[in-house]
Amino acid sequence: MKLSALRPAFRGSWRSLASVIPAATKVRILDDGAHLHGSGAPAAGVGGPPPVHTICIAIAGQPNVGRSTVFNSLTGLDQHVGNWPGKTVEKKSGFVRFGQATLELVDLPGTYSLSAHSAEEEIVRDYLLFEPPEAVVVVVGAATLERNLYLVAELLAFNVPLVVAVNMMDVAAREGVELDLQSLQTALGLPVKALTAARNEGLAALLACAVATARGPRATTAARPTPRPEHRPIICNLMQLLDGNIPSAYPLEWLATKLLEGDPRLTQMARAKSPTARVGRTRARASRARRCLPGYRRGALRLDP
Repeated sequence: MKLSALRPAFRGSWRSLASVIPAATKVRILDDGAHLHGSGAPAAGVGGPPPVHTICIAIAGQPNVGRSTVFNSLTGLDQHVGNWPGKTVEKKSGFVRFGQATLELVDLPGTYSLSAHSAEEEIVRDYLLFEPPEAVVVVVGAATLERNLYLVAELLAFNVPLVVAVNMMDVAAREGVELDLQSLQTALGLPVKALTAARNEGLAALLACAVATARGPRATTAARPTPRPEHRPIICNLMQLLDGNIPSAYPLEWLATKLLEGDPRLTQMARAKSPTARVGRTRARASRARRCLPGYRRGALRLDP
């Protein structure tokens, strides 16, 4: 079927890096064309020192949606490859000079959800909680959209700006799938961009959108999932118990939902941070200190709660 309405309107072009960025810093330059500069003139500042501020953008997605293809197409061979701290999972990052902005792109491991049932899921979750980027590009497959939107729904619970990148539009076209991305954008309350990363189609428009999202105000129209009415009172009670007793990085409603799901790691954390656990630890410390008192005999001293 004809998908002319969804055809990306712009393709990025690569330019030489010589004399633009110091040799110690590997940065790939993507021409932003008319997307950030309406005249189509070269971006101001090219040839001068790079901007001081670097915008960190993470690329997330389920496996087999072309997430790494998007990352590799944007960064080329200018990548830093290592391991995530304390893990054997590979970590990739790279820099892209886009107009007047320098972007640090982080390729997050492919994960179906944010439940810590695997090392990859744990890495993505901890990264978003404790090292949140300025924007997250969520890559979904055009031909597997319904399945891939589950991860988008989970990411909506985090306080991080999102951009949905619908990849492999060519595959959807071959399979006769026609997508109304404008309706999807309205339903999600998030910016949605079409691309075919394997052909470098739509990448510049995606980056322009990600930069604008990172710099702009937080979206207030995002359609976050809501629990069933019968679950709502339970979640509210849990949120009241958790409020003030857990690190502020954890979104309360998301954490309460995960506790209802039986997430083992978060359940252990919540128990350790609960007031009852703190009282128990205080009593244990007092008991140990009591044993160090001169003339201590079991039963001779008592510590009232």
